[in-house]
Amino acid sequence: MNILMLTNKLPFPIKDGGAYAMASMYNGYQQEGLTVKMLSMNTFKHKWLAGAIPENVSISTIKMDTRVKPLSLMMNLFFSKTPYNYKRFYSYAFENKLIRLLEQEKFDVIQLEGLYLGHYIDTIRNHSDAHIVLRAHNVEHAIWNGMGRREKNWFKRYYFNLLSKRLEQVELQVINNVDSILAISSDDAIYFESKTKIPVFVSPTSFEKLHLTNSEQTEKSIFFMGSLDWIPNQDALWWFVQHVWKRLYKENPKLNFFIAGRNCPKLIRKKLKKEPGIRFKGEVDSAPEFMQSHGIFVLPLFAGSGLRIRIVEAMSLGVPIVASSLAVKGINCKSHENIIIANDSNEFYKGVYDLLNSDALYKHISNKAKEFVNQEFDQEKIMEGTVSFLRQFVA
Repeated sequence: MNILMLTNKLPFPIKDGGAYAMASMYNGYQQEGLTVKMLSMNTFKHKWLAGAIPENVSISTIKMDTRVKPLSLMMNLFFSKTPYNYKRFYSYAFENKLIRLLEQEKFDVIQLEGLYLGHYIDTIRNHSDAHIVLRAHNVEHAIWNGMGRREKNWFKRYYFNLLSKRLEQVELQVINNVDSILAISSDDAIYFESKTKIPVFVSPTSFEKLHLTNSEQTEKSIFFMGSLDWIPNQDALWWFVQHVWKRLYKENPKLNFFIAGRNCPKLIRKKLKKEPGIRFKGEVDSAPEFMQSHGIFVLPLFAGSGLRIRIVEAMSLGVPIVASSLAVKGINCKSHENIIIANDSNEFYKGVYDLLNSDALYKHISNKAKEFVNQEFDQEKIMEGTVSFLRQFVA
């Protein structure tokens, strides 16, 4: 089976959960013996870096400027019904490169890595008879719907709600124009099955077992990790600082709160510098090594969809986690068995406090988390199911 993956960013180097999900799928297809090629957008946020692409990856790239431009955003708001988030990912050059690839080679399956590749469905239909599968990383409109519910500024709330409605219309159009859907979580699959009659298969991001030497807690600390140019992560981080961290630090001034994440806005960094006990690290070289050496992972996410890759990755490493119900949605973990789930400031405080002060609880959550990921997110098992699902559509 010959597969072409279309991506809205370069998966290499792996800098965030979305990139990890794409790279994991590519590697999984190869390990299943399939031929895989990738056509990726080379953006300012995810630039081509010499030496970052593994030798086993066959990839073509097109430079694209997908940055948010205030004037374009305002023009789109008032004079277009197409959501700005979606419009930014259309490129004439990318479309032409896709056409050339389709004319040069026959593909059995063309996989769209996310909603924003929906622009190119008609182009694929006109130049190929390949099976088109949407790999939905999340239910996109649900993210902005959640942000709208939490936003206090009236204009931002209006914009987030409008964006959510526009994205929902595009989402419905795209999922009913592809041939099948690979949902990243069972919760997302339920939503898609309620909106379309095409086949839907749950294919979560798979994880290879990581063998790092530093598997024990090295210090009594907590950390947050996530892309800080993503608004739900910004909201989660600042909420924790204001409602939980100040209380923890007041009771234990020796405690450190480490923050790792790329593309942090200057305003947020300036605010964080004023808070005692916070150690801002920015983008780190190795996410696994950082997570294993900085104690307890906190993620109070209150808007979002899909599956939080960093949570599963952290669990695979035995990192204890305190996270909101929304942050672990679709992972099927159990509170106080392999993770601690908290949904308000008191629950987050208690979860962190208990882990900091009980070595037995820390070790129990750590060990059970690793066991859970090894059972539920095994790469071989997930990829075998995914490939079997796709083969039924290929002659």
